[in-house]
Amino acid sequence: MGPRANLWHRSQPERDAPGFEMHPTTRFLEQHCAEIGVASAMFHHVSLGTNDLEQSAAFYGPVLATIGYDQIKRTDRIVAYGVNEVTFSLELPIDRRAATVGNGSHVAFLAGDRSMVDEFHRTALMHGGTDEGAPALRDYDPNYYAAFVRDPDGNKIEVVTFAGK
Repeated sequence: MGPRANLWHRSQPERDAPGFEMHPTTRFLEQHCAEIGVASAMFHHVSLGTNDLEQSAAFYGPVLATIGYDQIKRTDRIVAYGVNEVTFSLELPIDRRAATVGNGSHVAFLAGDRSMVDEFHRTALMHGGTDEGAPALRDYDPNYYAAFVRDPDGNKIEVVTFAGK
């Protein structure tokens, strides 16, 4: 599904339309939320600043597609992504000053399985990202499989799964 200028989420009719397939990451997240008794994730969305909206869109479009995200909203200063609603966006700062990177901060995206982590990382590097940690198990948890990259603006992003394979 392509960008839509005025919608921040997918409508129920869109989800019910013939041919609509829920992405594995969405199924995983919805099941996880149901298991722990919450309606959805705790954050509505996360935004990062960018100094070049076109470059960000060229990077994040294919990278986020590996975990099922589509571009949902686009304006002259925002490009926003999500699975069924906007959960992540890149924005030209509203104060018109340069966007800067947060030291010690990063955004972590959830993947449905390890192959999605691998593909996210590979795609990020192919589209101008910088490696900050190849896909591997991390010592945070026995099943914490993650990769880290920096986007073209220098923002650090992670993709993680707890899937056993």
